[in-house]
Amino acid sequence: RDFLQEARTLGRLRDPNIVRLLGVCGGPGPLCIVTEYMEHGDLHQFLGGPRGHALSLATLVHLGAQIAAGMRFLAARNFVHRDLATRNCLVGEGLRVKVADFGMSRSLYGTEYCRVRGRALLPIRWMAWESILW
Repeated sequence: RDFLQEARTLGRLRDPNIVRLLGVCGGPGPLCIVTEYMEHGDLHQFLGGPRGHALSLATLVHLGAQIAAGMRFLAARNFVHRDLATRNCLVGEGLRVKVADFGMSRSLYGTEYCRVRGRALLPIRWMAWESILW
């Protein structure tokens, strides 16, 4: 039920700096979401690779501005991201960066999350201390 609610919400978001949800696969097997293809993968891996090390300061500022634009779009719609990080930003053609966060697909970074009260996955390592105390 949480998965389908997240998919419905993501399906309504339309912005050049938000990853577009194309479809949902459900049924007796695993639940999956289908998003647009972002050829360079997540920003964390991209910046750590050979191309990331060669980026100019102006290009890095442009990447950050795209992320900020995506977050501004979400904030204008009262949508709280809760986990903005380079692992949740995807890089596509022409160094277009789009904010993504699909809580159900964390296998690559699964060790960076802690399950709270048996349900919610939280990025404890990256959270502000006051959020952890709350």
